[in-house]
Amino acid sequence: MANAMKQRLGVSAEQLGTSGEPATGPIAAVLEYVDAGAKLLLPRYSRYFASLLGLESDDVYLDVACGSGVFLRRRAGHVHRVAGIDHTRSGIGLARRLLRKRLDDGSAQLVLADAVELPWPDATFTAASCNCLDCFAPGKPAQTVAEMHRVLRPGGRVVIGLETSMSDPESAIAAMHPILRPVGRVLARVFAGSRYEDPGRARAYEQRTGMSMFTDEEFKSLLEDAGFTQVSLPAGTWSRFATARRE
Repeated sequence: MANAMKQRLGVSAEQLGTSGEPATGPIAAVLEYVDAGAKLLLPRYSRYFASLLGLESDDVYLDVACGSGVFLRRRAGHVHRVAGIDHTRSGIGLARRLLRKRLDDGSAQLVLADAVELPWPDATFTAASCNCLDCFAPGKPAQTVAEMHRVLRPGGRVVIGLETSMSDPESAIAAMHPILRPVGRVLARVFAGSRYEDPGRARAYEQRTGMSMFTDEEFKSLLEDAGFTQVSLPAGTWSRFATARRE
C-alpha cells in the first residue's frame, strides 16, 4: 500500500525524508514540541482554518509546512489521501508518530524537503494549504505559492495563513487555553500591528527578523501573480488568511 501511495502521488523513495536542508538539533526539536502543544490547545484556530479549506472525504490534500502534523491528524483524518512537507527533521519526525497508521496503510505521505520546489507532478492535489507562509525567508513565499498552484488540479482550492498578522489580538488571546493566555499577551506585544499597510515597514520587518511580511494588497497579489483566481482575504483573529482557486 505504501508503495502504491508513492506511485499515485508521484514521489520517489529518495524524496521521502532525505532531501532539503532541514533544521536540526535540540532547539529545533523543542520548538516543534512547543508548536505541536500550542496547536493542540488552540482548537478554535485550527477549526476556523479547516472550515475555510472545507476538506471532503474524496480530497487529495497537501499541507505545506506541515510541522508536527497536528492539523493533518485532527482536521484531515477523514480525507482520502493526504501529504505533508516540511523542512525540519524534528517536525517530520513528530508527524510520522502522529500519522503512523495512515503511513502504514498508504493513505498518507510525509516529505522532508524545501517547499519552494514541491516534489509532486502537476495537478496532483484537489486542495492545499500553508499555515505559516510568513515563516518563510523573504523571496521564498512567491516560489512556494507558485508551486502550490502547479500541483493543484483545475478547480483545486488553497488556503494560506500568515501567523504573525494578529489583526484582532484580544479575540485571539480570549480563544486560547487559559494556561497559554500569558504567552499570548507577550506575543500580542511583539506582533500586534505587524500586518503593516506600509510596504516600507514590512520590508524593515523582514530585514530585522528574516521572515516574510505582507500588506493585505501584497498578500492578495502574491496569489494572483501565481495564477490563482477568486482570491479573498476572510477575517481572522490571530492570523490573516487568503483563500483562492486554480481555474
